[in-house]
Amino acid sequence: MGRGGIITTIIDRNGPPIRRDIYTGLIPVIICQAYYPSALALLTGWIHHISYFILMLALLYHNRTNSFAMFCVEELPTMILNIGIVNKEHRSDFWFGTTFLATRLFYHGWGMAKLWGMREGLGDGYRWIAWVPIGPMALHCMWFRGFVLQQIRRVRRVTTTGKAL
Repeated sequence: MGRGGIITTIIDRNGPPIRRDIYTGLIPVIICQAYYPSALALLTGWIHHISYFILMLALLYHNRTNSFAMFCVEELPTMILNIGIVNKEHRSDFWFGTTFLATRLFYHGWGMAKLWGMREGLGDGYRWIAWVPIGPMALHCMWFRGFVLQQIRRVRRVTTTGKAL
């Protein structure tokens, strides 16, 4: 840890990217609470982000950030979503859905299987890491189901009204 303790280590801009990720992971929650409070649900907002923060602290403390680093690619759909929020002309439900399916379901599932297979090699006291991706996978499945249902509703609206959305 840094000389100032865990908080100094987390916000150290010159530290490893995983440390910066923890710090910047809190900023969207703060901004969302300030400007879009209705979009910050209990489970998908507060519980999700606080759990993420605690997980990052635990992985940093146990020097096991490599377990998490392989899952960082799963933020690609979030980037695509945010580009569409910032500039409506660049919104692409197709690319969001495709990257979400590829990264947060297929890749995450593959990573879970690999991590589960490695759990014995993680050593005593670290096997809990293999259980961690199960919660996010359940949340990803819930989110993807919601996305698919939203797309079905949009298609139905277009076919009944004849107007593109």
